[in-house]
Amino acid sequence: MKEVLISIIIPVYNVESKMNKLLNSLYEIKSKNIEIIFIDNNSSDNSLKIIKDYVKKDKRSKVYLEKKVGPNYARYLGFTKSNGKYLYFIDSDDYIETNTFDEIVNILNKKKFDVVIAHYNELDLNGNFIKLMSGFGDNNILLYKPSLCNKIFKKDLINKDSFIFTTIGEDMYLSLPILASTKNIKYIDKPIYNYIKNENGISSKNNYELLNDGINSLKLLKDKFINNNVYKNNYEEINYVLITHALYRAFKGILLNKKEREKIRNIVLDFVNELNYKNNKYYKKSTIYKLVMLLIKSKFLYNLFITRFFVNLLFNNKLFNKILKKIDK
Repeated sequence: MKEVLISIIIPVYNVESKMNKLLNSLYEIKSKNIEIIFIDNNSSDNSLKIIKDYVKKDKRSKVYLEKKVGPNYARYLGFTKSNGKYLYFIDSDDYIETNTFDEIVNILNKKKFDVVIAHYNELDLNGNFIKLMSGFGDNNILLYKPSLCNKIFKKDLINKDSFIFTTIGEDMYLSLPILASTKNIKYIDKPIYNYIKNENGISSKNNYELLNDGINSLKLLKDKFINNNVYKNNYEEINYVLITHALYRAFKGILLNKKEREKIRNIVLDFVNELNYKNNKYYKKSTIYKLVMLLIKSKFLYNLFITRFFVNLLFNNKLFNKILKKIDK
């Protein structure tokens, strides 16, 4: 039996109408030394049947069931079942750029890297191209999107502690500590993945529990950087990432009721003060984050009706929403 190079791990939940492009892209992968691991996460539609039918057709694939709810429980089970030297985590409602994936397999067969990073395409729900999302550039790699979908990781760099079982923040918790601890990275100047943007996804929802959960994830992430002994050498970049994600959650918190709004505001202000945001070199160069901070620091402005009206407009108007995405980097 050929040694498995890459394990593709795919959580699945109620995507029977969205899986065709993914399954077709997987089937077209030429490489034989891969495995495709589907983890069904309590689907109530025909997703599991569709996967089982696919597994019969593609002998490189297998399917497991995970009863605990949440994509990271599924990813963790996939991790424990994987045989590959490398792991690639993707979602079941998106699809792969097959040629780029095959190219990466050929590269890893010749030379070993800790991480491979490519770009990815952002598409609308109808599959129309929106923009190319850059996976890297001239800035520090920690300042780019921490998405898992454009990164392939050496399995040895991942363990049980790489997985955080929350409703939000799982991607950065797994990817950023690895990126901070290695320079053995291969960059591919092509898209490897097609991400179908779902405005109704978990990250677009807004309630106190989700926002607070996200902030707790940021705190755990900081602790992970410290425990991995990479915080000191990446202090400015790590703090900037934590600051910006915290501010974004405080900005969304404006739409909560008064009691919850104030709680989120106070939690975020305490957190960013601990991060010494005023002296962060990246924060000092960012006009938009400084404006957001001014809004959050002013209890009067933060609670104004006109502020809530404007923020609601930003989140619900497509044109303004594009501007808002500049905040959610």
